[in-house]
Amino acid sequence: MDTREKPADSGQPKQFLVKCNGCSFERTTAGREEVTQIGNDHQRETGHELVALEVPPSIGSS
Repeated sequence: MDTREKPADSGQPKQFLVKCNGCSFERTTAGREEVTQIGNDHQRETGHELVALEVPPSIGSS
């Protein structure tokens, strides 16, 4: 599996789906920094860890 990060096509931040396996928390967000902030806040409030999945650009643009 190729784990190297590919350059962004349009210069826009990548979109992520952020989910919690311990509760019903789910949110979409742009950019790794925001994902990290959301994850830190949620873990501090609930003790749960989040999973962030990158959403392909074709899904977000439809």
